[in-house]
Amino acid sequence: MADKNIKLFTARTMFIATMVGGPISGSLMLARDFKQIGDNRAARRSMLSGILSVLFLYAILLLFVGIRPFPNGVIRWKEVSIILVISTLLKLIYAGIVYFTTPPLLKGKINEINKINELAAKKENRASFGQISWLTFIGFFTFPVSVDILSNVTGTLLVLSFYFSFYLYARARKVYPGKFARCLFIFIFTIPFITYPLSLYEYSRPGLRVFLLVFTYSLVVMGYLFLFTVGLEAITAIIRFLKLIPGRWIKTKAAGMIGFYLVILGVSALIVHGHFNVVKPRIQTYNIQVPKRHTKLEKLKVVAAADFHLSNITGPHFLENVVEKINSLNPDLVLIAGDITIERSKVVEWKTYNADFRKIKSRYGVYTIIGNHELQYNPEKTLQFIERSNMRLLQDQVENIEDKIYILGRNDKSDKQRKSLEELMKSIKDDLPVIMMEHRISEMEKVEDKKIDLHISGHTHAGQLFPANLLMELIYKINWGYKKYTDTHFFVTSGVGTWGPPVRVGSFSEIMDINITFN
Repeated sequence: MADKNIKLFTARTMFIATMVGGPISGSLMLARDFKQIGDNRAARRSMLSGILSVLFLYAILLLFVGIRPFPNGVIRWKEVSIILVISTLLKLIYAGIVYFTTPPLLKGKINEINKINELAAKKENRASFGQISWLTFIGFFTFPVSVDILSNVTGTLLVLSFYFSFYLYARARKVYPGKFARCLFIFIFTIPFITYPLSLYEYSRPGLRVFLLVFTYSLVVMGYLFLFTVGLEAITAIIRFLKLIPGRWIKTKAAGMIGFYLVILGVSALIVHGHFNVVKPRIQTYNIQVPKRHTKLEKLKVVAAADFHLSNITGPHFLENVVEKINSLNPDLVLIAGDITIERSKVVEWKTYNADFRKIKSRYGVYTIIGNHELQYNPEKTLQFIERSNMRLLQDQVENIEDKIYILGRNDKSDKQRKSLEELMKSIKDDLPVIMMEHRISEMEKVEDKKIDLHISGHTHAGQLFPANLLMELIYKINWGYKKYTDTHFFVTSGVGTWGPPVRVGSFSEIMDINITFN
């Protein structure tokens, strides 16, 4: 041990880092300084202050901006300017607090310290500068762009990934102290923040599709790394409490390495399994009975699907495989319950998709409706696509198929101009069975009262990714599958595609094979 004057970051250095990289940079520098002088509680408080400041910054931006400054890849300079002004002011406030209040506190603590390990102090200081440089670079490079997605789910995930990576870094450092933990942190943290700006423009530059794939996968990996790590820590805490394993062994490096590898292998296996749940849609078969009334039909095989979400992520062979599965069932009628396309993507395979849809073989044709995604993004182009695919689009319309059955297609509830169910039912006589399509279930009681025999919808994706599937069970009366209420058969399909990453955990892509017997 050698006497030494502790070398800390200067107030000016912390001020500059905070202004360029944001409150996280400044708070991390403070935390390192406090840790060097032995005040771990102050270090934790400093880190927490930076995180809360960033969250406050994003909340202010959502409140006063609440817009997308990069719609369709076109920069809206007015919105971007507002964002930069607000963020600069808030960073200036935090930087000022750091500059004027912390150096006196630190100096007071230093005077109380007599000895310190010089080598350890130098090593700690170098590590701090390395991490700060990365944080500063990322904060400077990505902040204006990341604000673009604050108004939706992806933005929330992107912001959360920042904090997840800090948590994972802290855990990894206990197992692999030093360079490995820092490299892991940089790798996990950098991927989503670097690939997202590039993926923004994939709709006009299909060659950037790989960045969109990497970005969406990285968010899923980040989320499950966090859940697995928290789960492992919870299990460890229970084992300690019940004293099932000696406490000394749990604290060893070997135990930490085992836990670390279990998390990595578990997440990898889950992502691979989730990918196969998408690329290999399952066929779910149902047999139901419906009142015959005056129809000439004895039986009818209906194949139902929804939520294709065709985009640059899905790739050229995705739809081809789905069409082959549909045709293998020899359907009498094919019903597609909305969300064929997704958002603003300029998909290079549009013509291929048109050709694939035209290959569907069905006795009474292919019918589809409008979902929420078709209404939100470029509906005119979507309608043209549906027409070229030889599908019959029902927009608040009723179709009488050869005086055998009625098909009612209702617009999604996001369409504020859609007709009421009472108005749509006026053209339906009580002489034939009625099948209704609606992208997401609404007004279930009215559907039952109108004696609609079959109701088909989608939208929920059955949650797509755990634990979202548990949340969907609370939101929707029918999240997925089949249920019968009074005389109406309700079917909610999980869909054949995905929103975002082509991964499903706790759900699977499906095609519904519904065999109706009229009695």
